[in-house]
Amino acid sequence: MAAKTNKAENQEIDFLYRGQTLTRGGATATWNQAPVYYYGILSVSAWITAWTPALNTFIVRPDSAGTLHLLKCTTSGAVGGTAPIAPTANNGTVTDGSAVWTDQYAALEAATIASFNGTTLPVELTGGTYARQSITASLANYAGTQAAGSTAASSGTSGTTSPNNALTFNAGTGGNAGLWFETDEAAVNVYLYGFITSGPIALAADAIAVFSAGSLTIQIDN
Repeated sequence: MAAKTNKAENQEIDFLYRGQTLTRGGATATWNQAPVYYYGILSVSAWITAWTPALNTFIVRPDSAGTLHLLKCTTSGAVGGTAPIAPTANNGTVTDGSAVWTDQYAALEAATIASFNGTTLPVELTGGTYARQSITASLANYAGTQAAGSTAASSGTSGTTSPNNALTFNAGTGGNAGLWFETDEAAVNVYLYGFITSGPIALAADAIAVFSAGSLTIQIDN
């Protein structure tokens, strides 16, 4: 299997997220117009005791190594006494009392906005003044791989970028923020998703959710 060099990672990040020219194999690619990426939040349920989750209820749970997974209730029943540990296998299952949860890796990987319907994937936060937040690709708006907040061409080894400014969402009708996603202007193609590592975070109606500068990280790596 081939592995990307730091040079390739830096070129891809600067092209995709920072609006720069990409040169490969003697050819040059430039943007006619810098792309705009849109970010939104998916709401999941918080696992609680004495609970009988309905089918297609979603939770986020860590596996034995601490890696977060999206789980869907595929057999409804009363949960056990302690929150389940997510299966390490993609699309694996875990029994929780009488309930069964199934890992949703495949659904996340194939995600489109049309799938955010409460069955295939969790619903997006909605209502009130909630709206996706947009960022235009530029050196000023996304960090170089050398450091969060940097605005020079990428020269680091992390393969990672992040927005240089805070992303602020009004929660609308509220919910439990569990994942974030990135989509295109047409709101059809989901390019990235990520777990809110300290989540799910309960957001009251009309609460404000903020990803501070540098906290939402995007990695293009091997």
